[in-house]
Amino acid sequence: MSIPVSTATDEWIAAEVLRDEFTHEQSLLDAEETPADEDKAEATVDLAARFLGFVSGRVHDDPQSIHARTSLLLNVFKHFTLSYLSEKDVHSLVAQYDKDVRKAVLSSYIQALAVLQSQKVTDIPTGPQSALLSDATSGVASIFAIFGGQGTNEVYFDELQSLYDIYKPFVAPFIATVTKDVLIPLAAKQQSTSYFTYGLDVISWLSGASPRPPLAYLATVPVSFPVIGLTQLVQYLVTARVAGLTPGELRERISGTTGHSQGIVSAVAIAASTTFESFTENVRKALKWLFFSGLRGQQAFPVVSLDPSIIQDSIDGGEGTPSPMLSVTGLVLKNLEPYVKKTNAHLPENSKLHVSLHNGPRAFVVTGPSRALYGLVTALRKVRAASGLDQSKIPFSQRKPVFSVRFLVVGVPYHNREYLEGETEKVLTEDLGGEELWKAEDLLIPVYNTEDGVLFSRYRFITDEDTQFPFLGSDLRSLSSSITRSLCDQIFTKPIHWSAATNFPATATHAIDFGPGGLSGIGLLTSRNLDGRGVRVIVIGERGKGDAELYDAQKVNYEEWWSKKWGPALIRTRSVSFIFYSLLFTHSMSLAAME
Repeated sequence: MSIPVSTATDEWIAAEVLRDEFTHEQSLLDAEETPADEDKAEATVDLAARFLGFVSGRVHDDPQSIHARTSLLLNVFKHFTLSYLSEKDVHSLVAQYDKDVRKAVLSSYIQALAVLQSQKVTDIPTGPQSALLSDATSGVASIFAIFGGQGTNEVYFDELQSLYDIYKPFVAPFIATVTKDVLIPLAAKQQSTSYFTYGLDVISWLSGASPRPPLAYLATVPVSFPVIGLTQLVQYLVTARVAGLTPGELRERISGTTGHSQGIVSAVAIAASTTFESFTENVRKALKWLFFSGLRGQQAFPVVSLDPSIIQDSIDGGEGTPSPMLSVTGLVLKNLEPYVKKTNAHLPENSKLHVSLHNGPRAFVVTGPSRALYGLVTALRKVRAASGLDQSKIPFSQRKPVFSVRFLVVGVPYHNREYLEGETEKVLTEDLGGEELWKAEDLLIPVYNTEDGVLFSRYRFITDEDTQFPFLGSDLRSLSSSITRSLCDQIFTKPIHWSAATNFPATATHAIDFGPGGLSGIGLLTSRNLDGRGVRVIVIGERGKGDAELYDAQKVNYEEWWSKKWGPALIRTRSVSFIFYSLLFTHSMSLAAME
């Protein structure tokens, strides 16, 4: 590998010293034999990125040669950009690389870029810009942002750790600030409870200054609520920094936003942000709200122990450890509700079950006491087809329904008025002291309520210009009362109608899922709901693998709107003046029928 450098004495000396140190360090790392099947192109990029990271990490080692080493770093960065990033972004470059190599290349590149920026270097080369964000700027694309909620409690911290490791210069100061200002003080005030035995020193867990708490602790609602919010907002910050935009400039390229369950507050935070400073302030507000909403929810619905035989039977049955939220996928609502009603007939008034989350036409979450939900599970087992059962030779009318049932790792039955009534007032008055976190005029893009807009008469009903496709989501900017109260109601007592919340206008072309959960998060579910609607869902983050598509400088992938492509049309031929009724099939077969 050959890199041109300046012949100025101090810069040449710095280059020779760092080259020799790097060669020695690499010889130790390469002592093990290189795998025979290693991709040579990938190995070359990896080596160049290692040197880039090596130089950037030693710029400040010798105070007398900081300028010379910065100049060397700039030359190495220019070489890397010219050699590998003339036509593609670094995320596209490493998209197909080995996971460890991808992480190493990205972290080295980001570290070098951050050092050059901190040294006030003015002629830093940049790779090509995102074609999708450029299309959004010109109005060709219309992007909507979505944020997930609970249900990813066992994986979210790994995502945050990955973001920290790769984009540390961009996110570490931010995470340190909100941890010190919000999370640590709030957790410290709750030491009399058993919910925060390890505190909430997130920045220390990420940096390794303190051991990461056990997974069981991170998965609890009081802890996961604020830290999941932090994870997705860090992902938004990373997107802005990688694209070379402020949070407000990124928001200007987004047509609207919403969030599933607790994700709605992250949507509000980005909608209100302009500068990096205002973004940090909005995240402070969001984390405060998330902390108290998680805490109050758990206090209202304490964790109770179950008979070990029930737990084991549920695990053996494939439904997982019983919890207050049960996901049922594959049944339509009219077929699920009779079983819920039948189960409720055997339950006392204080243990009733409710279908609280309507995630799609065949995706629902039933909430209530875990023991009562276990009763529903046993009823559903009797009618569900066994996994892998071949019913091809059974008449369709006699086949058992195929659906899945799974307990979510969530310890509170959110979106259920029966169990969380009154928690809104506690958060508003006792925890926030009547503070209104956001006003309607603070929201600079539409933020769509997670409940069916038709049910909210106090909201303005929004209809798309194309009246064939009414948009049912209600915009929080039209709310005349408290936005903070609306957020509390949406999480504690109001059901979710996700199809309505994401029934974006006909102009929508893309939705970006900011996590968490990757392909197990809200993005894949949203994609299924929007299938055929001309909206492409991009799931970003390491678990989503959508970064390369988001930052791709060469092309933008668009989805087809099936009704427009395959729907009927009226045509007039040149030879006759008649109007013909045509379908794509009949047109292609030259069999158009006269109307």
